[in-house]
Amino acid sequence: MPGREIVSSIIEKSSDEMRDRHPPLNAMLCFVSAARTLNFSRSAEDLCVTRSAISRQIRGLEEFLGLQLFERCNKNLALTSAGKQYFEAIAPLFVELKAATDRLVTGRAEQSFRLNVSATFNAMWLMSRLSSLEALSPGFSISFITNNVDASYPALDLGGSMDAAIRLGRGDWQDCLFDKLFDIPIQIMGAPKLIGRTTPFENLESLAEYDWLHYKHLPDLWPQWLAAAGVPELKSKKRNIILDNVAVASQAAADGLGLIPMYMPLTAPLIADGRVACAHSFAMLKEESYYLLYPKNYAQNPATVFFRNWLLQEANAPESVHP
Repeated sequence: MPGREIVSSIIEKSSDEMRDRHPPLNAMLCFVSAARTLNFSRSAEDLCVTRSAISRQIRGLEEFLGLQLFERCNKNLALTSAGKQYFEAIAPLFVELKAATDRLVTGRAEQSFRLNVSATFNAMWLMSRLSSLEALSPGFSISFITNNVDASYPALDLGGSMDAAIRLGRGDWQDCLFDKLFDIPIQIMGAPKLIGRTTPFENLESLAEYDWLHYKHLPDLWPQWLAAAGVPELKSKKRNIILDNVAVASQAAADGLGLIPMYMPLTAPLIADGRVACAHSFAMLKEESYYLLYPKNYAQNPATVFFRNWLLQEANAPESVHP
């Protein structure tokens, strides 16, 4: 019937216009979760739906946009350039949506902050300073997403699963804002009871008389330090002991098991307690420095601004760099 055809045409036209204005919210939420995890099954668990539901929502969003958001190859999932651009644009919106809901329901937005940081930096530098952060803002809640070791370029999900990250690097990130915290001089450290003194040796060859401790994930650190000190051929006359994480290696050095190169800004607690001392005065400056990274569109986020200002103040304190 002509009248029915006209009504149908109007409804279809209205639906097309509505679709142009409003992308499907559930599909966008599924996309953001899948883009963070790059795993439909894990996203399904996070959102308490089935994997097929995630897949349907993503497919529907791709049809709505007329763009492919993911590249699917066997069991691997990766964002296309369009998917990456869309994720970076909309992921922060869901964080803002939650904050707006919190403000409406509770009268204020929760002052929480999620920081991605290495377990080494967290344990040896950051944790001892958090009491001053608490004193400044008792309502500020910080949660940690930790990496086992320091690494220059682990995956970043700024504005998504993390609000900011602390990274080793050279200040050449393109997709975020960053501030240098401090450079990293490296010196050879040992327990005073091992080396029998609290002042450094003048002679580099004296280091060879002791066991040397090595970090498993930094096999080149000793050779790099020795080369920079001008004695690339120097070797320990005793044992070379390899330890699989920084905490164990630092404890071994403090217990007198041997000498080890240490990041000086992270060594302050051990020096202050008299547990380690410099075995030689030469300091090699590491090519990478510690940086705070945060999203470009979150520079004015209150939690980010507060944490950034506090962290830079702590990092610039004289004792932070020169323990």
